[in-house]
Amino acid sequence: MTIIKPIQATPVLNKRDSAKLISQIKPPTKEAQKRNNLLCNILAGIRER
Repeated sequence: MTIIKPIQATPVLNKRDSAKLISQIKPPTKEAQKRNNLLCNILAGIRER
């Protein structure tokens, strides 16, 4: 039986901190998106078997 761990409390971000965090996130490249889709399709094929 799997035991689900409770979600840990996280500190609340203010507007400035959240803006800094969002500015650090880079969108994935086209190549990374293609690779991710390929791997997802392979995984879906394996799960169907």
